[in-house]
Amino acid sequence: MVTKPRIVLVNMRGTELDSLADLLEMWNLTVLRIDEAETLSVLLADAGPLIMIFQFREFSEAEYELLASIRETAPSLPILALCSFISVRDTFRIAKSGASECLVQPYSPEDLRRMIARCLDLAPSRRVGNEETGRLKSM
Repeated sequence: MVTKPRIVLVNMRGTELDSLADLLEMWNLTVLRIDEAETLSVLLADAGPLIMIFQFREFSEAEYELLASIRETAPSLPILALCSFISVRDTFRIAKSGASECLVQPYSPEDLRRMIARCLDLAPSRRVGNEETGRLKSM
């Protein structure tokens, strides 16, 4: 039995969240939404591949701290950061706070799909029965 990859959406709201969630569900991914690092520990206990998409909205200290807290809670979790216009300084801060990958908006669905596939390749290998999970077959 193969477990569908789970994508955790963090720090997203409104139509942006709904649009992204709809797109990910069309790709047969399980979408979970959280707003705090403590909830992540429950998700990590479940079997199956897991990656996170973290939305930078304001580049505030609170966002950097939340990302760093998540990284501390889950050191091997692949985290894809999404953000609008970004400076080189912001790029380094995002990486230093714990993002594995960064995608600048606007992006095409294919760019997002490639980044998710890359993050799934980074995800710790988990097995269910005799089958390895963590791949998007359609990618």
